[in-house]
Amino acid sequence: MRNRTNIMFMLTVIITVGLIIPLMGSALSTYVFPETHWHHQPVHSLIEGLGSAAALLLAGLLLILRSLQKANTDNFLIACALISMGLLDGFHASVEPGNTFVWLHSIATLVGGLIFSLAWTRWYGPPHSLCPLWIWGAAGVVIVLGTSSVLLPDYLPRMTNDLGHFTLLARTLNMVGGMLFYIASVHFILRYYREKDFDALPFAALTMLFGSAGLLFELSQLWDMSWWWWHILRLLAYAIAFSYVVNHYLRLEEHQQYMLNYLSKTNDILSHQTEQLKTSKQRFDLAMQGSGDGLWDWKINDTNMYFSPRWKSMLGFDEDEIKGTFLEWQALIHPDDLGKAILTWSKCMEGDTNSYSIKYRMRTKSGDYKWLESRAITIKDNQGNVIRMAGSHTDISAQKQAEEDLHQYQQGLEQLVTQRTKELKEANQQLQELVSVDGLTGVSNRRAFDQAIKREWNRCKRDQTPFSLLMIDVDYFKPYNDEYGHMSGDQALRAIALSLSSNAKRATDTLARYGGEEFAMILPETNEFQLQEIAETICQDVLDLKIPAASTHHLPYVSVSIGAGTHTPQKNDQWHDFIEQVDKALYQAKTSGRNQVSTGVPLESKMQH
Repeated sequence: MRNRTNIMFMLTVIITVGLIIPLMGSALSTYVFPETHWHHQPVHSLIEGLGSAAALLLAGLLLILRSLQKANTDNFLIACALISMGLLDGFHASVEPGNTFVWLHSIATLVGGLIFSLAWTRWYGPPHSLCPLWIWGAAGVVIVLGTSSVLLPDYLPRMTNDLGHFTLLARTLNMVGGMLFYIASVHFILRYYREKDFDALPFAALTMLFGSAGLLFELSQLWDMSWWWWHILRLLAYAIAFSYVVNHYLRLEEHQQYMLNYLSKTNDILSHQTEQLKTSKQRFDLAMQGSGDGLWDWKINDTNMYFSPRWKSMLGFDEDEIKGTFLEWQALIHPDDLGKAILTWSKCMEGDTNSYSIKYRMRTKSGDYKWLESRAITIKDNQGNVIRMAGSHTDISAQKQAEEDLHQYQQGLEQLVTQRTKELKEANQQLQELVSVDGLTGVSNRRAFDQAIKREWNRCKRDQTPFSLLMIDVDYFKPYNDEYGHMSGDQALRAIALSLSSNAKRATDTLARYGGEEFAMILPETNEFQLQEIAETICQDVLDLKIPAASTHHLPYVSVSIGAGTHTPQKNDQWHDFIEQVDKALYQAKTSGRNQVSTGVPLESKMQH
């Protein structure tokens, strides 16, 4: 009942946010400001540009989540829809109001709604190896469509009439796209209802908001308040999607903790059940040892033996079906166990032992074999010769079955523990990759750097070996970004990071992105001469990349300035003081002309001071 209440509450929230509020807002905009038109092209371009950038960024994040989790979700189709809408919105933001302006928006709504509605097919996209090919293919088709729409406006159908109102085609494209978004939202709502998948909720709200925006287009005119209102709805839809992505990343860490707790509880349960099984087995063994089901008696010099009725009935025979001879007994024992039984009897009859207890299989009347435990004691005459043996047969078939069940159960426990350990190791590996690697350059991030410098500093302090550090800053990087753009700046940082990583060759060496355009390289057990040689090699390697520098740079190619320091840590030395000195050396390199290595003030004297 509580789950049903929670589901109804979430559905009410989704419908309120995705349908009721948009329609009420549009109605208020239409009736409160019926004659208000705000023609402002820059603001419109800004909103559409933000929406385009948000869509492309969200698509990339969703594809990353799909790659990390390798789960059957709708992320691929959603990413394709966002890429298509984002690219078309980008073209839409770049043109002046007019026929092409309305055409691009209408096609973006139709294409987005169509791809989102494909979620009903339950197709989760191609294999991960083919995913980039599909994505680039979809993006290429959309880019060709947008480019041809901008370059060949005369071939586009009429989307507005002479009065500036939208034509039937424009309204139809937006209404169909809006309805397709609503159809997609029903899929996500049903997915949540059937599978209790909370990931479906933000996409239900997202598609419903997009659907409302598409339908509100039909009720609006260029630049009126309702027109601006559904623009705000589209940005709200992207905000909902952002909240989902952020929440999903946070849940990765919660899942990690859950796996740890789950494994701990599983181990506790397994330990408890194992102890119970041990106790039960001990009680069972005691019960078997204390029972004497089938009795037998044998006078050694007599060919006949006594078998009690219970002894015979345990094997399914009637009283008169076994006469009572040693040969009958011997013939019923399983051939594989007969040698063990004869050897045991021989030892007793020869006086080597006064009793025995063995287990073997005996054939029943039906031809099957039953496990029995045979116990016996011997009686000797005054000369010490064995004259009589007597004992009992106990049916231990249930015990043997319990042993087999216990063995299979233990194997199952071992497999379960192995599986849980593997899952925990994989979850730990994914989490470490998420929290220790810089997403842009692929080298260690600041968090991993802080852990590494503490570890290696303490190791060098313990072993009294030199500890070396390089602080590397890309020269004139802000002017480079301003002149060539941030995408070129990101590409330059990745290329420089790859070049730097070739100089961190040992397992103890650590290259990290320290912040912005600054890198740091930890080089334990490296002396001053080796450090100077590595630093100069780095400077030359970066120049050899031949990345065109900003016009403010005195060199034709991008260069780096390096602060270097080597110190053998003593008892009271702190690693953050050492970083401060190397950072000052970096500042000296930058103020002395850049593209050079500086060791700053003498580090040994400063650390001792």
